[in-house]
Amino acid sequence: MKIGKEIGSAALVADGHHARVGGLTSLAVLFGANVVWLGYPLAGPIVGLVISAAILRIVVEASKSVFSRLLDGVEVEVPDEARNVAAVTDGVREVAEVRMRWLWHKMLAEANIALDPGL
Repeated sequence: MKIGKEIGSAALVADGHHARVGGLTSLAVLFGANVVWLGYPLAGPIVGLVISAAILRIVVEASKSVFSRLLDGVEVEVPDEARNVAAVTDGVREVAEVRMRWLWHKMLAEANIALDPGL
């Protein structure tokens, strides 16, 4: 997940979540089996519901991220950061509009700016 975040790969982050849930699910099943063995038969279904809820939560989070990327979505603070960087650049008088989108693992940005006439 760390590398996925570093390179901007939503798919790799989702795969990391999948691996994490797989490990936690295995531990939960082991816990539930031991509790059932100790004489609490309802522990199995309860652990199953907890696992289902955890998987559903991860699916929802990963789906939001992946579908946002598929639709070229960027985080809301990124265009503002690009606008601020462009605004403090020498010769730039005004930044009118900033548009950004993802293309594979690269973010493309376009900006409408007003420059000093002497440039």
